[in-house]
Amino acid sequence: MPSLGNEVWALDFVSDRTCDGKSLKILTVLDEHTREALAVKVERKMGAADVRGVLLGLFMERGIPAFVRSDNGSEFAGHLLEEAMSAVGSEVALIAPGSPWQNGKNERFNGILVEEVLSREVWGSLLEAQVVCEQWRETYNQVRPHGSLGMMTPHQYALHEKQRGCWFQQVKLGRLTFSLDLLFGAGLGEPKSSLTAHRAPIPYPYASFLRPVVHRPACGA
Repeated sequence: MPSLGNEVWALDFVSDRTCDGKSLKILTVLDEHTREALAVKVERKMGAADVRGVLLGLFMERGIPAFVRSDNGSEFAGHLLEEAMSAVGSEVALIAPGSPWQNGKNERFNGILVEEVLSREVWGSLLEAQVVCEQWRETYNQVRPHGSLGMMTPHQYALHEKQRGCWFQQVKLGRLTFSLDLLFGAGLGEPKSSLTAHRAPIPYPYASFLRPVVHRPACGA
C-alpha cells in the first residue's frame, strides 16, 4: 500500500472498438496513492515499445516512481522493460497470473472508465476516442471529488500531499534525461522498430548516471 504520492503507478489495458469494428487498445496509468489518472492512451494497437514511450513521457513530466504495477501481459513482462525500469531506479511489480485483484485500484478505475465513457459512446474514429477519453481524464482528475480522498479531487489531493512532504521523489542527476533516452529509444519520435535495438549493456561512463538518488520523506500528519 503506497504511502506517498508518485510512489507506485498501476498500468493496465482496456479494449473497445470504433463503429467500423476496428479495435481500440487503451492504456491506463494510475497513481495508486493520489488516484490521479496519469494517462489514458488510446491507439489501434500498443506493444512494449508504446508502453515505454508513454512511461518516458510521464518520467519527464512527473519523475520516476519506485514501482510500476502491472499484469503479466507481453506489453509489461518483457525483459527489456524490466531492465530499463531497474536502470533508472524503479521496478516492475508484476501481479500473479489470473489475479486482477492484486491491481485493484487500476481495475476499479478501468471499471469507471468503461461505465462512464466506453459503454456510452459509439466511436466514429480513433481521433474521437482519443479526444473524448483525454477530456474525461482531465475531468476525473480536476473536477470530480473522490470519497477515499476526503472528497478532494485527485489533483487537489496530489497538491495536498506535496505540501505535506508526502511525495516520492528521485533526484535527477545530470545525465538522467540522456540515460532515459538511451534506454527507451533515441527520442519519442524514433521509429518503433528501432526501439528494440537497445539491448546491449549501457557502457561506462553512462551507467554511473542511471540510478538516481532517492529521497523518501517521513510523511507528517
